[in-house]
Amino acid sequence: MDQYATNEAITQSLLWREAGIEAPAAQAIFSGTRTQQALQFIRRLYAATGRTLDKNLERGMSHLAALTDVRNSIMHWGMRPMDQGFVISNMFFAHLPERRREFTISSGDLDAMRQDLVVIQTTMMLRLTECGWGSEHSEFLGTDRGKQLLQLARSPWLYTPPP
Repeated sequence: MDQYATNEAITQSLLWREAGIEAPAAQAIFSGTRTQQALQFIRRLYAATGRTLDKNLERGMSHLAALTDVRNSIMHWGMRPMDQGFVISNMFFAHLPERRREFTISSGDLDAMRQDLVVIQTTMMLRLTECGWGSEHSEFLGTDRGKQLLQLARSPWLYTPPP
């Protein structure tokens, strides 16, 4: 959960930067904005300004949205232990059978999600750096460390969310 919270904060920072609004005004305007909504706002800002999201950023944002769905399911529905992991189900909340949703998750899946969140965090931090966040932004992206982080941002996803 800590890694997810870090991604929430970085998503907010990215939204503020893309909107061109600094704190404390950004805090006042976007306070309470959830991750899914922040991702939609970023996409809308790009569309409204005629820009195209970088492939890595779009990839990271899409996966963060999927991981957010899984995280929300765990937080709101809970997890029931089973032999090989946990069952996440809304069976106590769904009012119609066709609204029921259930999937399993293992401790390995949770670790894979955490690692994917690190990749997403790296992707967003690189975008913030490109936007001028940090004093040595332009020089950093050309360094060996900057190149390593770009390679990490292109890592394959380890977790595949349920359909």
